Parts: sequence; structure tokens; C-alpha cells
Amino acid sequence: MTAPPFPRLVVPPVGNGRIQDAFPMFAGGGGTITTAPSEEPAYVERELLVTGTANVYRYGASTDELVVADTDREYTTRLILRHPADLAACSGTLVLEIAHPEIGVGPLWPWAGPYLRAAGDAHAIVTTRRNNQAYGTTTPISNLLDFDPERYAAIDFEEGGLSWDIVAQVAALLRSDDESNPLAATGITQVVCGGYSGAGAYTLMYLKNFHDRWRRPDGSPLMDAYFVGEPSWYQQISTLDDRLPSDQGVPADLDVPAISLYTGPQLWMDHAIGRGTDRVRPDRDGDRRGYRTYEIAGGAHANGPGCGLPASDLRLDHVFRLCLDHLKHWSAGDRVAPHGDRVAVDDSLVAEGRSPRPQRDEHGNPLGGLRSTFVDVPRARYRVCRETNSGVMEPFSEATMVELYGTSAAYVDAVRARAASLVAEGWLLASDADEVIAMAEAVEGFGE
Repeated sequence: MTAPPFPRLVVPPVGNGRIQDAFPMFAGGGGTITTAPSEEPAYVERELLVTGTANVYRYGASTDELVVADTDREYTTRLILRHPADLAACSGTLVLEIAHPEIGVGPLWPWAGPYLRAAGDAHAIVTTRRNNQAYGTTTPISNLLDFDPERYAAIDFEEGGLSWDIVAQVAALLRSDDESNPLAATGITQVVCGGYSGAGAYTLMYLKNFHDRWRRPDGSPLMDAYFVGEPSWYQQISTLDDRLPSDQGVPADLDVPAISLYTGPQLWMDHAIGRGTDRVRPDRDGDRRGYRTYEIAGGAHANGPGCGLPASDLRLDHVFRLCLDHLKHWSAGDRVAPHGDRVAVDDSLVAEGRSPRPQRDEHGNPLGGLRSTFVDVPRARYRVCRETNSGVMEPFSEATMVELYGTSAAYVDAVRARAASLVAEGWLLASDADEVIAMAEAVEGFGE
């Protein structure tokens, strides 16, 4: 267990003055968002290049043993950094997001940005890559070079196996008091590391293989908590080793808290990626350490129209913010995250080796799982369109809404009451409850 070296940060050339950041699938649309750096006065957004040297790894006799196969491989990649303009106003928490290793973007800022800004947290997202591509021939690096070959010409990052050390090096620098650290004046004391989808799998692999390898100089954890967002296909550790660990679960002896979030039954995702149920872990309690699995009732990997139906309005971003809030407080020793029920599934399908499906209530919405006003005070049936793998909704007819609630005013009252109970139970942030109520108030009137 040693401290990683610091990388060097370089301001990239101006190029076309825009940065390629997130997909509107995470912000409500489709395609790639390309924007000028944010001009929000209270927050600074900077794009930097990260350069340094890193190791390439392979496994030993088993996938439980790491071997350094090559050292001092040079790399240059991209880092986006966001923080309060007044560094003294920073909360001391950094959310370090791992960019999707095939697409190059992530949803934590688009989905959790309002929460992070309100808390005064810093956010960073570092570009990684994988070599066993599942989504075609483009990579995060080629996407950047296609977007602006001048701005990103210096990027040099061919071996995906360098990614593990890069994440550790960026974390080590950004929480240090080194003069080269642009966040040094904030005094970062807490780092929550995470990612979603392919980056969720990346986060899972990092915490399993590298959490104990790279520590702080005093031996304490480099990362204080992990958000494992719907981990999909597992990464190979490098081009030198194509073996995948047989056990892909969070280690039982992890000394920091971790939350694995799934937008439906975990069994469904494990079945879909062909790895069986080898990620399933029981919840574990502990002071500043432990593990939770959360499954969203009625959720989907991303919301969008499909199967002739409109995009679901179930707020995935609210659950992302909730998970980050729980991890921050759990890691700080303030409180332990609550236990969440699993989505109820049809066990007969699992026993037959078929993809499990949720058990559903009289409205067609899943039983169990993380509850919300959307499924507890429903105005639609929420499901996944398998053609597009997107979350869709089947809105209830006006007659059904009248039968359920009588009037639109009574519907809003029911949403307000359920939102209040979810806040009290620890399943909804108070600020997000206001958004849920506003959405209910915007529903077209009925029964008046």
C-alpha cells in the first residue's frame, strides 16, 4: 500500500472554445452536448489535460492477485474540474467521477449538479478508456479528437490498463496540499468516487483491485466512499490479460462505504451481461464503512421514448443525489445509509435461467425496491422498452385518474403527503420533494 505519484495538469489550447461533456440522454434529450465552459458566476468550470506515467497490470495465478506487467508508461488524458468560484466556500468534498470508458462522458454532473452546487462540493470527471470495446470502434479519445483535433492533439492514451493508476493519481493530487493542485485552497477532506453503467463497472473493478493498492501517505484510504452506478460489462484489466474475475462483488473487507445502485432488479443486469448472480452481496453495516444495494422500482438505464410511448418521467437524478448524500454522511460518520428493499422478481424465471422480471402491482408497477411518488402515487405504468433499452411510461387515462384520486387537487395532495414521508424515511431529499410536487401540480387538471 503506497501513495500514487502526482500527475501534471496542463491547460489545453483553446481550439473551438467548447468542451465535449455529457449526453443529453442524461439531461433529457438525445445526441452529444457540446458547450462552452460554464459561465455560472458562483461556480468555475475548467478543462485540463492530465499527463504522467502509470503501470500496466495483469493477474497472477488467479484473478485475486495483481502483477505489475509494465511500468512508467506515459499518458495524457482529459480532466474537467468544477468547484465554487470562492475556493474558501468549498465544502471540502470532491465527487470524482470516472467517465464512461467507451463513450467518454458521465451523468453525475448533469443529474447531481444542482445538489453538488447547493452543497458547495467540487466535481471532477477524468477520461478513461477500455480496450475490449462493446459499443463499436470509437473510443473516448477518438471522440475528443474528432470533436476538436487541435484542442485535444496532445492526448496520448492507447492502453486502457493505464486507467486504474490515472484515477488514483488524479485523486491523490486533488486532495493534496501540493502547490500544483488547483483545489489546494479548498482543503479537500473527502473524496466520493463513482461512475455509471460502463463507468460503474469500472468503479467496481477499481475498488476491488486498487482500493488497497493506492492509499494516502498515512495509509488511510485514498477514496472515502464509492458510488457503483448500475455496473454493466466488466473491464479487462489490460490488453495483457483478458481474464475476468469470477467474483465481481464488492469486497467484504472494504474499509469505506459503498452503494451499488441498479435501476431495476440486480438479477436482471447480472443475467443480461451473462455473469450470473456473482455480484449479489447482502447489506453490511459499519461505522464509516459498509455496503448497500439499491434497486429503483420502475427505473431504467436511461429514460427516453420508445415502443411508441413517451419517455418516463420517473426522476433518476433524484436517486443519484440521494446516494451521494448518503455516502457523504456515512463516510463522515454522521449516519449510516438506510437498508433498501430489493425489487420483487419472478423466481420461477430465474430458476429456469431466463431473464427475471419484476412482480407488479395492480397498476402494473414493480413491487419492492426503492419507492417514489411515481410508483406509490402513480399516474402511469412505468416499464422498460426492450427495443431501445429506455424507460417509458404508459399514462393513465383521465377516467383512471378520476377513479384513483377523484380530482387533480386530491392527486397533488397525495403526492405531497407521500413525498413528505419519503423525505422522513430517508428516500428523497427535501429539495427534490419540491420538484416532485411541482411536477404533480403541472399534471393536466381532471375531475374538477
